[in-house]
Amino acid sequence: MATHTIPIISQNMLPQSGAFFDRIGNQITAANEIGNQLALVLNDPGTDEGFYDSFRVPDNYVGTPKILMVGVLDGAMTTVTLGIGIKGLPLVDNEVADAAYSTEDIGNITADHADEDLVTVSITLSNLVPVAGDELFYYFFIDSNVTTFTGNVLVTGVYFQYADA
Repeated sequence: MATHTIPIISQNMLPQSGAFFDRIGNQITAANEIGNQLALVLNDPGTDEGFYDSFRVPDNYVGTPKILMVGVLDGAMTTVTLGIGIKGLPLVDNEVADAAYSTEDIGNITADHADEDLVTVSITLSNLVPVAGDELFYYFFIDSNVTTFTGNVLVTGVYFQYADA
């Protein structure tokens, strides 16, 4: 059994009004090439803030899935919590799309990180249950109920991690 990690941000991604794309160098003091990378800027405005998207669940998916968020911190993360959430709906051809999303699954990190550090947050999915071969519609967000970090998170990647048969 192998573990696979695939990117799940697509061309259909729709950020909410408070989330936006920007160069990393416009958000942090980046003296090197990393400043030219594009990132999705998320912060905690007191409400959940994120984006909507979808991806095809691989046909060889089995096991306990995870969502991984990778980003750069714009602000020090000392003695605070960064909470990331996801909820969604897996659908197959000829299935009703106008249905409620799952209850959210949350992952968080409380380990100290300095300003401009790379951070990875892992979410183990238990409420959102992917189905091999289905299209999974989802809402990915910074969770305002969990997050006490006050800076921006510059999201550089969101991934679906799973085992195969």
